[in-house]
Amino acid sequence: MGISRLEIQNIRNLHSARVDLSLGFNGLYGLNGSGKTSFLEALYILGRGTSFRTRDLERVLQNGARQFLVAGKLEFSNTPIGLEYRGKGIEFRIGGQVAHSRLELATQLPLLFISPDSHSLISEGPQQRRRFLDWGVFHVEPGFLSAWRRYQRGIKQRNKALALGALGVETAWDNELARAAEDITALRRAYLGKLEPYVDQYVERLVQLDEVSLNFACGWRPGVDFMEALRVSLPQDLEYGFTRHGPHRADIIIKIGNRPVRDIVSRGQQKLLVIAMLLAQVALLNEVTALRPIILFDDLAAELDIHHRHRLLTVLAELKAQVILTVTERQSLPESDELPIRWFHVEQGEMTLT
Repeated sequence: MGISRLEIQNIRNLHSARVDLSLGFNGLYGLNGSGKTSFLEALYILGRGTSFRTRDLERVLQNGARQFLVAGKLEFSNTPIGLEYRGKGIEFRIGGQVAHSRLELATQLPLLFISPDSHSLISEGPQQRRRFLDWGVFHVEPGFLSAWRRYQRGIKQRNKALALGALGVETAWDNELARAAEDITALRRAYLGKLEPYVDQYVERLVQLDEVSLNFACGWRPGVDFMEALRVSLPQDLEYGFTRHGPHRADIIIKIGNRPVRDIVSRGQQKLLVIAMLLAQVALLNEVTALRPIILFDDLAAELDIHHRHRLLTVLAELKAQVILTVTERQSLPESDELPIRWFHVEQGEMTLT
């Protein structure tokens, strides 16, 4: 799995870029604002249909442009994939055919993005931890997408009725909503159980923290089936106008021993722990599927000493994933014959193979 060639047009300060990528390590170096992160953003949009910087793709357009394009070729199948954004519409293509949704591209091109802000997975609220969890469940557990779609339809209907104050004790869709919620929760719990041994392994290699645990919180009171939780919460749901409990409120409680990890470790350790968790997802995906994710690593050298940079590169190489990383200075990363990197210099939106 990997992208062998990538073409970008009109994304931020990247007017036009065509590059042939290594299926191993690719390094982008240059001053801040040169376009390195915009390159990662373009590839992220190709795989996810959205940006890690903004929800509004209009903001991604280069000044004066009316459309942008990102296209690539999947190495394992030689299949062309791409997207084109025009105004408010976006069109995805796989093998020359229009794709029905961005999820088709996400299935073909699994991407992980790691940045200097990735520690927020620990330090901030549960939304990012749910995204972390669901990325893995989507790629590893069959049936998750179907259950999630059923749940989204049901919760949308229920919330609409709650907002209107028109919901009785039980609705026609509560049973389906409850079944979908229980299915999602079972799949999330099963995935987290599979992931934990890999997290232990990568934590030991990258950050050396003892007794790290990932505890799943399903989003409603433990030991109560979801149908009962809906009945109990109905009066307050009517008061607030939305469903307060359910899989959409799930979380992962990360602890060291019996204490929340954010209360114990430094920001640098938090970053390494998050990296270990993300790479554990890659290792699990490699083990149980034929997929090989692409790892996008923005400003890899930030807050890491040379020892941890070398250790991280070694671990990344063992995963046999395609890695595209950015640094401000090429010499900030240790290079060797065992860890070859294909380098591109980025300056004012122009990319040059060096």
